[in-house]
Amino acid sequence: MRNIIIGFAAACLLSACGGGSTGSSSSTSVAVNTPKSDCEAEGRRFIDAISYCTSLRTMTRSDFYDTVALIRSSANLPPLVVDARVEDAAFKHANYLYVNNTIGHDQVIGKPGFYGVKEEDRLWASQYPATGADEDAAATSDIAAGFEGLLSVPYHASLFLKVGPYHMGLGIAGDATGKGGMVVDVANTSSQYTILPKDTLSIYPCGLSSISKRSIADEAPAPYPGRNLRTDPIGSLIIMQVPYAQGNNLQVINISLSETVSKAGVAIAQPANLLDSSIRIYNATKPLKSTTSYSINVDGFLSGVAYKRSCTFSTGI
Repeated sequence: MRNIIIGFAAACLLSACGGGSTGSSSSTSVAVNTPKSDCEAEGRRFIDAISYCTSLRTMTRSDFYDTVALIRSSANLPPLVVDARVEDAAFKHANYLYVNNTIGHDQVIGKPGFYGVKEEDRLWASQYPATGADEDAAATSDIAAGFEGLLSVPYHASLFLKVGPYHMGLGIAGDATGKGGMVVDVANTSSQYTILPKDTLSIYPCGLSSISKRSIADEAPAPYPGRNLRTDPIGSLIIMQVPYAQGNNLQVINISLSETVSKAGVAIAQPANLLDSSIRIYNATKPLKSTTSYSINVDGFLSGVAYKRSCTFSTGI
């Protein structure tokens, strides 16, 4: 399944490739290395840095990888290992997006910067023997703006919580104005892939603090068909996932979202077009309040065994 963002508030176009794969002339561009951010110096750590660095228009590659690691750790998932070959494939596609002023996952033979039609083709061309892969893409060379956009929408954000992939790579190409391409590839080989205990349940954004206040733009397939998300935005994401490749069946009986202090309930909805049966995605029906703690409570059955989980997260400015 391929998912395309139709528009994004920060003038950043996004494209996501979901579901993964189980099978198996270059052009000059500027690889943008954003200045070293002072997010840590300001006392802000990783997930805080997304919104903070977006306002500064600066986020480093290291910031990005550390943030992904923290998101996965908070969701009870192991980190993804940065691989230079995956980075190379991601950069080659970011470069293609930049020089052709386009967005998407497939390349066209003969176009400037062509490196491979599909993501898997590009990974193999970079000497990475992929047997599974997924990809996110954004039409920007600003890491913070692109990352915030990818985390703001269901089908893109789920890439960062994938269970099977073992490696990841970030590719950036563009100019100082922010025009360019940003590509995130996650992948695995036949011998290096992630396996978790069968009863593992990952919930995002449990345990995270100062997450950005988010609303999502139009995405294809539309998560909420018939709702104009530009004029009637939906709120922040809750993503639940179990190891889908290990015969799991995730059943949610009850799920609630509320303000931790006031106990005021927050209405939630579930988007259409879920990627696979191992993922459950929910949204607050309206944007959440800033600088507020929220509680998630959920119970159900995981492969026939009853479970109950509770956790908190807080929003930023």
